[in-house]
Amino acid sequence: MLMSLLKRTPLLLGLLGFLPTAASAGQYQNFNAAVYVRAYEVQLMKDPAWLRDNWAIVERQVKVDKVYLETHRDLIIVDDATLQQAKAFFQAKGIVVAGGIATVRNESNLFEVFCYTQAGQRAKMREIVEATARNFDEFIIDDFFFTSCTCDECIAAKGDRSWTRFRLDLMKEVSRDLILKTAHTVNPKVKVTLKYPNWYEHYQGTGYNLEDEPPLYDKIYTGTETRDPVHTGQHLQPYHSYEAFRYLENIKPGGNGGGWVDSGARGNADRYAEQFWLTMFAKAPEITLFAMNELLMPFGERDRASWQGQGTSFDYAKAQARCAGSPAMKPTLAAVAGQALELADSVVGKLGKPIGLVAYKPFHSTGEDFIHNFLGMVGLPIEMVPQFPVDAPHGAVDREREARPCHCRQDQGAVARRQERGDHHGPATGAARPRHRGYRRDRSLRAARAGAAVRAARTDRNGGGAHRAARGALPDQRVVGDHLHTRQRRRPPGAAHARLQQGQALRTHRSG
Repeated sequence: MLMSLLKRTPLLLGLLGFLPTAASAGQYQNFNAAVYVRAYEVQLMKDPAWLRDNWAIVERQVKVDKVYLETHRDLIIVDDATLQQAKAFFQAKGIVVAGGIATVRNESNLFEVFCYTQAGQRAKMREIVEATARNFDEFIIDDFFFTSCTCDECIAAKGDRSWTRFRLDLMKEVSRDLILKTAHTVNPKVKVTLKYPNWYEHYQGTGYNLEDEPPLYDKIYTGTETRDPVHTGQHLQPYHSYEAFRYLENIKPGGNGGGWVDSGARGNADRYAEQFWLTMFAKAPEITLFAMNELLMPFGERDRASWQGQGTSFDYAKAQARCAGSPAMKPTLAAVAGQALELADSVVGKLGKPIGLVAYKPFHSTGEDFIHNFLGMVGLPIEMVPQFPVDAPHGAVDREREARPCHCRQDQGAVARRQERGDHHGPATGAARPRHRGYRRDRSLRAARAGAAVRAARTDRNGGGAHRAARGALPDQRVVGDHLHTRQRRRPPGAAHARLQQGQALRTHRSG
């Protein structure tokens, strides 16, 4: 949130700017830095000159501990000889090498992913996993490991289940039988990491199974990309780069391998740098820079924010100066990453364990979209957890959070135990409302009552009567014309009437 405030209020000085810079000798002292390389660039590494010259640009700016060499993307499978040649190049520099898989068939076609009910596509995925496990003792799966397919085979396999339940079950089976079983058959000692994307509120809709998948994998990884919070489709708040890592860390404690950022839709270089800082403030042990091709992109005037020169934490001029002294070295985004990581390294070692207001987000739940990040942006430190925080002194819940029946029974017992101890449940974004199987019947009853209220309103010629009828039937709904609208009550009952009386009194006073 600090970096967002700097962006919105350029005259403020960044806290980081007052802190000393760590010594530049050696690697970063408080985390590892990794670079992900897409299959497109890995293919080019068959040319030793290309690899040598382009990697020199990256390593002059970023202290790289590890590289992930992608074996597949867009149905391109890199040959074994190229992979082994690239591995030898990096290992000679003392850099750890792991593999990577992007489980996407055609990224440019609206992120077309694999269909895991079709035998032919399952066979292709098995081929990709075998090739990766054959060449690496560790690999990571990039965040295309989901399914959005609605083909005839998927419809038939779905049966009477909801799409969410079907996809959760399907991707659990794919993880266990198609990915991990295949990988361990080829290479029994291989370690596999599953990277989750940055849309934690919606994982379950496409089969990302936070409940059943993390125990299967050696590690998980967190997408902490937030990009520009206003002009991009997701509208993710900067706090998300911190909060997403913390949530997944609480899902697999000690098994969340790191955070992952990219430079896409950044707007300016400051926004790119903020993603690094917020990820590292969450105490991620590793930061992965996606990807080598982005680190080689030019860094120039389009990346200069309007407030530069006023003492903010990221310094555009200093980043440009990092590339001075070498006529052949043009400024690239690697310079931004290098400055941001060095600054983070000077701070992170001084930080303790992240803490915050415990916020309960059950597995596969839905509710007020990304509410936790908005709370973080207004200054409330949030620590999301997947299990009900029985022992936490304070907690936050989301009024519309809808959990599965098993969690609701667990929640009700936990609430009862807290009440016995005299603990309070709030603060909260709304009243906790556990969902259960009977809730659907209750919701049908509420809808029937609301419908009756609308019909009553239509027969009432008095507009006030219409509103009274709706309000009497269902307090959190109102009638506008003939349409029923749901709202969250923002003011105490009687507030509108009190304001009306004040207005009438004022008009009477003026007329007198």
